[in-house]
Amino acid sequence: MISTAKRTLIFLTGNTVAQATMSLSGLLLARWLSVPDYALYSIVIAMTGAITVLTKAGVDIGYTALLGRHWPDMTRAGELTRAAMKVRRRVSIVMLPLILITTGYTLWKNGASPGLTAILLVFLVVFWVGDMSTRIVDQILFFDKQSSRLQLLDTIIAVVRLGAILAVFFAGWLGLIWAAAINSLAALARIPLIWRWIRQFLPAQTFDLRQDDTEEIWKAVKKQMPVTLFFVFQSQIVLLVLSIFAGSAQVAGYGALTRLTQLLVPVQAFVYAIAVPIFAKRKHKLGRTLSILVGLCAVPGVLLVLLSLTAPWVLLWLVGPHYADLQNEVVLACLMAAVNRTAGAFRNLVSYKGWLTFNWLSILINISWIASGPFLFDLGTVSGALMFQTGFAIGPVVSALADFTYNSRKTG
Repeated sequence: MISTAKRTLIFLTGNTVAQATMSLSGLLLARWLSVPDYALYSIVIAMTGAITVLTKAGVDIGYTALLGRHWPDMTRAGELTRAAMKVRRRVSIVMLPLILITTGYTLWKNGASPGLTAILLVFLVVFWVGDMSTRIVDQILFFDKQSSRLQLLDTIIAVVRLGAILAVFFAGWLGLIWAAAINSLAALARIPLIWRWIRQFLPAQTFDLRQDDTEEIWKAVKKQMPVTLFFVFQSQIVLLVLSIFAGSAQVAGYGALTRLTQLLVPVQAFVYAIAVPIFAKRKHKLGRTLSILVGLCAVPGVLLVLLSLTAPWVLLWLVGPHYADLQNEVVLACLMAAVNRTAGAFRNLVSYKGWLTFNWLSILINISWIASGPFLFDLGTVSGALMFQTGFAIGPVVSALADFTYNSRKTG
């Protein structure tokens, strides 16, 4: 218990440093890039998130559930890793082109030239290579309680990324292309060390590709993919609507304020590195454990909302003078971040237990929300877009409650 608490504290401290560095990088770009360039950069960053989520939809859930079932059998871990990588490559063959086409259209609507669009799409492919190579298999290191080592790597990469941005800025070269290139290269930088560490734990052998492993991971993909597709659609629909009905200034303002959500990224890191392994392996007192973990995830969001209410100028100073007039919007942005991060943590903890029976409820509820949105909010404004985005937390919360109630009773 003491060792777990110590490991958690070390990890969260390192993650806070890394995310503070990444947040500083993003906020400096919001200050230094022109409003039109920052609008395009916001689109690129949003689509890197779509790549991470869509190309591993369900693969990570199936892989983690199987890994928790067989841990610490390293031969099985190697077989599961091979199966997960194969399934994710197949998912990417379908998903990545769709993401690139959508990105190209959104960039064009915001004034990007064909040449600039092509360059930014290449950087997205580079980002996918780095993400594909590290963002599922690193679960082995988390299960082996090596989260501190991983966090040190991510902290070093974040510091180097910040240094690169500063160097390019003071050299007078900083622009959209340099910003996008640095972001993509940072994803590649994780590959060598992560695979070196993984090979230290796995036996030195060629692992079999077991049909039952790939089939079980595919089952998770089939259950999760509709929800993930919808999740990505709902997260990108705001940028698309702003691009069509507003303009680059609103897209940039929305993008700048949503950069504040990076202040809550340690919550997501805590979920994947600490909470998921704890809950995935838990056999008893599931309700109590889940409540504690979700409660811990909610605390940073509550503090961020309180800061936006009492001292909004602090957060507006962070995003820069271009967006200093967004006094009310900054409160809505923090509320949106807090609600969605906590709801996402709840849904992910239940999902990584392998409980996906009622995931379809998220789609049904959020389709209703999308249909209602144009009548409830002015989606051509930043404030309307933020309130609309906040409502997408309803579906994951309801479906997670249904899944937990049904499956916890079923398993006794």
